[in-house]
Formats: sequence, structure tokens, C-alpha cells
Amino acid sequence: ITDGCFREDCTYTDHFSSGSPATCARTCASIRACRWWSFWTSHTGGTCWLRRHDQQRDAMLESMTASRDCLPTFAPTVAEVEPTLFQLAKDAVLGPTTTRQWDLAKVLESFGHSTPSQIQLRGDSPLRRSAICVAQKLTEATDADDSL
Repeated sequence: ITDGCFREDCTYTDHFSSGSPATCARTCASIRACRWWSFWTSHTGGTCWLRRHDQQRDAMLESMTASRDCLPTFAPTVAEVEPTLFQLAKDAVLGPTTTRQWDLAKVLESFGHSTPSQIQLRGDSPLRRSAICVAQKLTEATDADDSL
């Protein structure tokens, strides 16, 4: 694990970027000292927290916590995890008529680490609506490239 840690070094941390609660749960189950895991979804993506106990924990919106023995019944493979906008934009080629309608840099700055599903859950704003449109266009562009 390197993503989402200070200077991309997760050696001495208890939290890191995670794509899903299932990934977080599997990570906890693979670490002997981990007894509890928490997964929190934010506007920047998901964060997994690993704990030795379930004390001093506050309830948070868009989060879940379980013991290391609680593994989701379905754990998606890497290919089944929904891509973030950054991942969708990486190989997509959008023409000037497509990107003219939105400030793509602002959308990616605010929502680049989020998946289209996570963007849908955010509060309504003009930038969020633009992000949803960008996600649709990027998904269409990616799907068109895959069919070639």
C-alpha cells in the first residue's frame, strides 16, 4: 500500500486511500495487529483506517466500521472497481467541443479522486453537475476506445 499516505509511504501510518470497504476489510484481515477497520468516503475518495480496538470512535456520515472477522460477502476484483475521474481521463481523448463546456481542470481538481458514484452522492452545485457530465463523457470515450 502506497497510495494516500504521507509522501506515498504507508510504513508508519494507520490509514490510506482505499477503493472500497471490501478492500479495507481484506487489508485488515491480512495484518495480525489489526482488530477493527473503518472505511470513510469523502469528496476525495475512500480512506481505510486500521485499528487495534473499537474505542473512542465517533459515528460519521458515509462511513462503516467492522471487526476484522467481518468481511463483505462480495469483494470486487481490481477490474470490477469503479474508476476515478483521473483514471477515466488518463487515456481518454476529448475534443475541444467536448471540453469547452466545462472547466476540466477545476472538475479534476475537485473530483479527480472520486468515482462517478461518489460524485452522485455529493451535495448539488454547478461544479458537481459539470463533474457528472465529464464523468459521462469520459466513460463514453473509454467505452468507445475499448470497442475498437
